[in-house]
Amino acid sequence: TGNIAATYYYDAFGNILEQTGAVNNSITYAGYQYDEETGLYYLNARMYDPKIARFLQEDTYRGDINDPLSLNYYVYCANNPLVYYDPTGHFGEGIANWWNNTKEGWRTLTNKEEREESMRLIAQYGKGKGKNSALLFGSVFGTGSDLLQDPEETFSTYNREVAKPFITNTLGIKENSTEYKALKYIGTRTETGIGVAANLGKGLVQGSYFLGESIGTCLRPYVIEGGRSLGLFGLDDDAVYNVVFRPR
Repeated sequence: TGNIAATYYYDAFGNILEQTGAVNNSITYAGYQYDEETGLYYLNARMYDPKIARFLQEDTYRGDINDPLSLNYYVYCANNPLVYYDPTGHFGEGIANWWNNTKEGWRTLTNKEEREESMRLIAQYGKGKGKNSALLFGSVFGTGSDLLQDPEETFSTYNREVAKPFITNTLGIKENSTEYKALKYIGTRTETGIGVAANLGKGLVQGSYFLGESIGTCLRPYVIEGGRSLGLFGLDDDAVYNVVFRPR
């Protein structure tokens, strides 16, 4: 009928703050199965207690020494449920899979051959509004990525496959005409300016990445120690020292 039978309002960690309706529904916060008698969520591998924001059983994923938070086997979604969710009950699977999928998507978008093959498959088998959105995003993002990686080749391809056919075929302007030469001159000057800007942008992105990585490496021990002192990681002094400050 289109009428709302029940509503639920939660805090970030899944505690029900308010609800309406009397519907027999056990699938609630983040799609997890909720047990009203115990107030716990079942996440397929473990039970999660939103009141303490912790699992009641250890994670089978044993963590990464370079990620101190992962060494707490009871933590839920890296203490950041606004960004992550955990459909499997395994820290390593829920977040690592999301991160790996993100990296794989980025690699595909920034690799011209893989991007074009992916877009071909989307065009052939995709359906609905998502198909057009994916093709548009891939085309726009791909052009920007190609421009930053190789401005000269990107402009050369664009001129050969898009600009020249449009001018000569669609507009009917002959190559040796004055109009064609004028448009070519304007295009060349524009290409030069954008190419310089693209190279500057490429250098800025690369420089910012390396600068951020260097600063992050220097500040990492202090940030982690500060977080530990506030009780964010669930690690004792010895654990933090062994992970962060030990000689390498």
